[in-house]
Amino acid sequence: MMIFKRKGKCDADSINLIKKIGGKSFSTVSAVDENGEKVLGHGGAVNIVGDEAVIVSNGTETFRCTLQSLRAGELMSGNGVRLSGVDKEGNRHSVIAIYNKI
Repeated sequence: MMIFKRKGKCDADSINLIKKIGGKSFSTVSAVDENGEKVLGHGGAVNIVGDEAVIVSNGTETFRCTLQSLRAGELMSGNGVRLSGVDKEGNRHSVIAIYNKI
């Protein structure tokens, strides 16, 4: 059985996950597309800025999407998170961010 979210409505679970891990540092951030993964940067963190979720890595923005389109979930391994969403220009992006080991 599949459950679909209503279009245009924020996913509360995804936003709560971002708030939970907000400021937690990442070791690696990779873009995910039909061709596989590409490393975007090392280091960084995710935060909510206004009505968007943003990852800054290596001092450069590596991911940004609207909270309305955000879908986030922790990896089954528990060592990172997968984020996807649409930016304000309508482009869909997906990234995997691996947490720093403590």
